[in-house]
Amino acid sequence: MSAPAQVLVTGACGFLGRAICRELDAQGYQVHALLRPQSDRRVLDGTRSCHVPGDLMDPDSLQRAAQHVFEASSSTSPPWLVHNAAALGYRRRDALLQQAVNVEGTANIFSAARQARFTRALHVSSVVTVGHAEREESVTEETGWNAGSLPVEYVQTKREAEEKVLALSNELDVRIVNPGAIFGPGGEKGNTSKLLIALAQGKLGPVVPPGGMSVVGVEDTARGVRLALERGRRGSRYILTDEFLCTRDLCERAVACMRLRGIAAKVPLLSVPRSLWPAAIAAARVIEWFHEPRLTTSRALRMVRPDWRASSERAREELGWRPTSFDRVLGETLDDLEALGLLVSN
Repeated sequence: MSAPAQVLVTGACGFLGRAICRELDAQGYQVHALLRPQSDRRVLDGTRSCHVPGDLMDPDSLQRAAQHVFEASSSTSPPWLVHNAAALGYRRRDALLQQAVNVEGTANIFSAARQARFTRALHVSSVVTVGHAEREESVTEETGWNAGSLPVEYVQTKREAEEKVLALSNELDVRIVNPGAIFGPGGEKGNTSKLLIALAQGKLGPVVPPGGMSVVGVEDTARGVRLALERGRRGSRYILTDEFLCTRDLCERAVACMRLRGIAAKVPLLSVPRSLWPAAIAAARVIEWFHEPRLTTSRALRMVRPDWRASSERAREELGWRPTSFDRVLGETLDDLEALGLLVSN
């Protein structure tokens, strides 16, 4: 490729989206950030990204945005898409938004990309759409889907969106990345940082859930997105994870790092067996009949029961992707949260 591609990025102002824009910009790509009127454009300061108006729920605006990127392209700088935008949440009120954004919004932006003759498109999915480990073995991109009965709208809508994208592989060169739980600086509003903040402030409660997660750094994920764009195979999925940690191991490792910083954090005392966790889910569902729980929900509790253990061997072998050690990522995350005054210290 003699000239860098023109890349339209959705979800550009989010935690991962900002990192993707920085990564692409640093490698010489011309980034076109799709922004809604209410988007905080200041978070993209420092990148040479162009700002393009558009909304996933407004197909006409997406067609205009895609056409703008196409017109800025040439035979040596083709138009590409990175679809990163998604609605995440585990409360009852999140369900309709997730169907609209994750499923309908994905269909809308890929339709606009096809009509504007984009030559390549990458969809940022999630490791949860691959499935969970039923034994000690990690799932891979070829593992059969086993989370279809999990009543969590985020999981089901992300899976449905991924299937819609893969169905387009005959018409468009599509690739998919499936990141694990993303940690890193700049994610203070995300679920992973909220977990660390709650742990530092003693608000996690006395109980550790039975499941676990495959973790990855935000900058590593952004680099994986770029490598999948450049080196990935048409119609392929690429899991982006560093290592798997059960929730107790994650808490213990985080607390050890916090104590080195003078933060008086403690690991919750009790570990609940997986077989007893449905009782906690049932209790949350009863509460939800009367009001939305303040601390957690039945959907969130369902998510922390399985082992989301996934292998990134394909990304390492085919893309040459090498993630940073999680200990370093965790340290950088805690440094950022402490600098923001979000951790309680002695």
